[in-house]
Amino acid sequence: MVAFLGSIIFKSKNRTDNLLKVKKMQKYICTVCGYIYDPEAGDPDSSIAPGTPFEHLPDDWVCPTCGAEKADFELYEG
Repeated sequence: MVAFLGSIIFKSKNRTDNLLKVKKMQKYICTVCGYIYDPEAGDPDSSIAPGTPFEHLPDDWVCPTCGAEKADFELYEG
């Protein structure tokens, strides 16, 4: 069984587990200004397509609000 969400594909090899296992894409928050990167929206002003996980952002990507570096973001638990 295969599930597709954004650019993430999950395969279930266990025949007794016929449920789709889908991991929701995680949001990240800028610790400098509070901007929340939502992978479902992407960052169109920086040519980041919707569906791009935070981990796949270029290393030189910066916060579109304050210019903080990618390293200044942490997992958003809200």
